[in-house]
Amino acid sequence: MNCIYTDEFLISEVKRFVKEKGRVPSSHEMCRINGYPSYSTYIKHFGSWNNILLKCGLNMHTKNKGTRKFILKKRNACPNCKSVAIVYRKRVKNYICNYCSNIFDKPIIIELLHNKMGQCIEHLV
Repeated sequence: MNCIYTDEFLISEVKRFVKEKGRVPSSHEMCRINGYPSYSTYIKHFGSWNNILLKCGLNMHTKNKGTRKFILKKRNACPNCKSVAIVYRKRVKNYICNYCSNIFDKPIIIELLHNKMGQCIEHLV
């Protein structure tokens, strides 16, 4: 049976792998792993493994070092714009978003993918 996947679905599957495993998958892993579309499906849609990683915002492969290490961090965020630039105001017991100026009582929790140097790579919602 032939399955027809959309680009959006394939991108979401790579992001699901990152969220579950806490790292970027290699092309060799996608050849062997069950529960995900096959490596050849990604190549048919995107041309190369690095192209799919670029589409996901995860261009993490280097020529000699392979996949870099990444860390998933959970952070409080604005429920309106998902920005982590929020401030708790003790006097009035609520939060304010520095990005969209939204005022709210309870932040949402989001996961952020960081590289070894602590730079945020992507929001995983």
